[in-house]
Amino acid sequence: MIATGIRGKLANLYATAHHRYTRELSPVSFGEELSRQGPILVVMPRDATCFEAARHVLVHLRQFTTGDDGPVRIHAFLHETFKNWIDSRLISQAVPWADTDLNALRLPSNKLLNQVANLGCGVALDLNVDEDLGAGYVIGMTGANIRIALGARQHRQFYNVEMRLPVDRDDLRRTYLGLTRQLHLTFFRSGGEAPTELSTM
Repeated sequence: MIATGIRGKLANLYATAHHRYTRELSPVSFGEELSRQGPILVVMPRDATCFEAARHVLVHLRQFTTGDDGPVRIHAFLHETFKNWIDSRLISQAVPWADTDLNALRLPSNKLLNQVANLGCGVALDLNVDEDLGAGYVIGMTGANIRIALGARQHRQFYNVEMRLPVDRDDLRRTYLGLTRQLHLTFFRSGGEAPTELSTM
């Protein structure tokens, strides 16, 4: 969702002005597996239909990141409405947020951002199909070395990887399957075969 109107313009200015990192980021080798980058933050969509399709991506991420050294921590950032929609075996921690956690510009509050930053994630993945300034702001403020968007973004300063895939709005599962396969091809090739369909776990 692209913010519009006066409040939207102010939100854009605020997010851009406050987008900064508390530490200098290390050079990124995108050929390395994400499992070597530390915990993964997955920002889930706000839209219920997108959420239902996107949650199956977590099944494959869990499969991709469970190796000899044990599973990589995966944290899901999601609206409190959906906190019981995800199998708890797939994630280490859910970070639910409510509308009361947003500031006057409808952006995540500093308290919420600090909660996310304290997770120490090395990877941040935005599963929103459409532009969402709040999601991008969270992704950018994590300071993660790898910050991934599904598709091109207007607020490109928050991301450093754009998975440019066709979006099938009539079959969002197909869209998220495409993303899952692209993640496998780019980062998890040693984790077995690429999925041919989304898991229904």
